[in-house]
Amino acid sequence: MNIIFSSCGNDSVALIQWCIEHAAQDITVAYSETHWGASEWPARVKKVGDYCEANGIEFHKIESEGFASMCKAKRNQAFPRDGMQFCTEELKIKPAMAWLESVDPQKEATCLVGVRREESAKRANWPEWVEESDKHGGRSLHSPLVRHTEAQRNALILRTGFFDVLPYRSRECFPCVNSSKQDLRALSQEDVDKVRILEEEMGVGKRSGNPKYMFRSKKCGGAKGIVEVIKWASHTKYIEGQDDLFGGGCDSGFCGD
Repeated sequence: MNIIFSSCGNDSVALIQWCIEHAAQDITVAYSETHWGASEWPARVKKVGDYCEANGIEFHKIESEGFASMCKAKRNQAFPRDGMQFCTEELKIKPAMAWLESVDPQKEATCLVGVRREESAKRANWPEWVEESDKHGGRSLHSPLVRHTEAQRNALILRTGFFDVLPYRSRECFPCVNSSKQDLRALSQEDVDKVRILEEEMGVGKRSGNPKYMFRSKKCGGAKGIVEVIKWASHTKYIEGQDDLFGGGCDSGFCGD
């Protein structure tokens, strides 16, 4: 059994195509449902699922409690933060590990991720093979795209004849607490509203004495709450390469982009 852990982003689609072209057998694509995807993301997930089905590949959603429920359930209620970024563990790794144990209790499956070394300094030495991956319950982990350049990855995507290359990373969890200024500018009104509602449910605008904001005001020019943060992001200069406000995005490496 080959299990692709997919975020439905560019690298994930490229990995699916790589497996098709290399005639990999008994493939399941597993997507972690965070219930916090961008407003357009469910359509993207369906499209990936449809492509898998058309190629004889099983597509499975791994359910989680969801980002909003997770934040509200935390002691004293809390948004993830640098040094306290519990969202990947709670919404992706733990549910995926439980699912893996249910479908592969003997640990015979090979897990695959679309990580590429070119992506970041953190991934520059990512191994192509890990015999026993701790993050995947001791199963083998294969990252066949580690040496692929962006151009090679894009060529795989275009060979699907079904997908274009997205101009951004996966938006399976969006906005991320590590969103860049450019990400914030791209939020739809629907996505702004879902953050505003969650902030209100967690104390913003109430006499709680301890309001909860998704984005720290000290990194957003003093803006408090998503509405002010969006105004700040929209009216301040964007400098390419210097707009990663909160750490540069989720980089667990659990599923690739």
